[in-house]
Amino acid sequence: MRSVIFDFNGTMYQDKEFHKEAWIRYGRELGFPITEEIFYQHMYGPTNASIFAWLYGRPLEADQVERMAEEKERVYRQICLEHPDELHLTDGLPEALDKMKAANVNMTIATASNRANVDFYRDVFGLDRWFDYGKILCDDGTVPQKPDPAIYRLSASLIGVTPEECMIVEDSMSGYRAAYAAGAGEITLLDTSLGAERAAALPGVCRVIHNFYGFEKLFPGVA
Repeated sequence: MRSVIFDFNGTMYQDKEFHKEAWIRYGRELGFPITEEIFYQHMYGPTNASIFAWLYGRPLEADQVERMAEEKERVYRQICLEHPDELHLTDGLPEALDKMKAANVNMTIATASNRANVDFYRDVFGLDRWFDYGKILCDDGTVPQKPDPAIYRLSASLIGVTPEECMIVEDSMSGYRAAYAAGAGEITLLDTSLGAERAAALPGVCRVIHNFYGFEKLFPGVA
C-alpha cells in the first residue's frame, strides 16, 4: 500500500474524554442530565444531528442543528485547551508522518469533525506539515457520515485512488464499518476504543495497533 486515509478523533488524537465532558457540560446548558453511561450508549460515534434527534425525540431543523452543534464543539475545543499536556497527536504519529511525507506516501484525513474543529486541529497540531488541507474531508453537511462508506470513497478519490488501493486507519465501530463497506484494501484499527481482542476479530482487519511507533514501516520504501 502507498496510500492511507486516517480517521482523526480517537485515532490521530485521543480526545474521547474531551467529547464526553463537552456533551455533559453542554447537555447541562440544554437541561439534559447526560451521564457517562448515556454518552457511551448514545453519543459516541453518531453525528451531532443524530444525537440531537435522540435527545429531543425528533429530528431538528438543519439550521438549529448547525447552531447547536457549533455551540457544543466550541465547548469541546475549550476543554481541549484546558488540557495542554494531552493536546498532542497519538504517540509515535508525528515521527511516522514525517517519514511517510518524506517518502511521498499518499495520505489524507477523513473525519466526522466539522470544519471549525479541523481548522482548530490544523492550527494546534500543524497538520499542514503532512497533509494537503484542501483534501481533508470533514463533515460539511453534504456527505453521509460513518458508518456510510461514502466518506471513504470520496476521500480516496480526493487523493486520486480507490478505497481498494488504500489502507484506512480507524478506531471506532462506525468507522470500521464505513471502511469495510467502502472496500478498503487494508484496515488498521487502534485498540483505544474497541479493545484489542474485539478489534482483531473483525473481518477485514489486517492489524491492531496501540500507537504509531514504527507505523511508517508498513509502507514500502519508507526508511
